[in-house]
Amino acid sequence: MEQLLFLLIILACPLMMMLMMRGPHGGHGDPVSGDNANPAQAMAGSDARIAEMEHQVASLQAHLEERDDAPVTGRR
Repeated sequence: MEQLLFLLIILACPLMMMLMMRGPHGGHGDPVSGDNANPAQAMAGSDARIAEMEHQVASLQAHLEERDDAPVTGRR
């Protein structure tokens, strides 16, 4: 019985790895939308996401600069 349990554990590892690598979308297409867009559409979507992320980074940097310029209080 112990050998059977050991064998099941050994076989479960590769099976779980394959299932996790496939992911929720089966490993194909755009991981966000799940469809197989043509390369031009994929680039346009990527460019829009990159622009949004750059905007978020700039906003966060401005927030950090404001926080660094704020007077220090006695808080810990």
